[in-house]
Amino acid sequence: MVDAADPEKIEASRNELHNLLDKPQLTGIPVLVLGNKRDLPHALDENGLIERMYVRWHNMHMLYALDCLS
Repeated sequence: MVDAADPEKIEASRNELHNLLDKPQLTGIPVLVLGNKRDLPHALDENGLIERMYVRWHNMHMLYALDCLS
């Protein structure tokens, strides 16, 4: 889960994600990246989150964007 409204946490989350994805024993295991707090001002949308997390370069194939409103 990534705090989409906090740039510092996004960078830390990106580093952790890539450390996991670089492990050979996790090759082929599906990974979910969930952008939390997207309703806050200045939060990244799904495209911004994809770019900041660099998920395109790790062969991730699907993205689902869910907007939950109360």
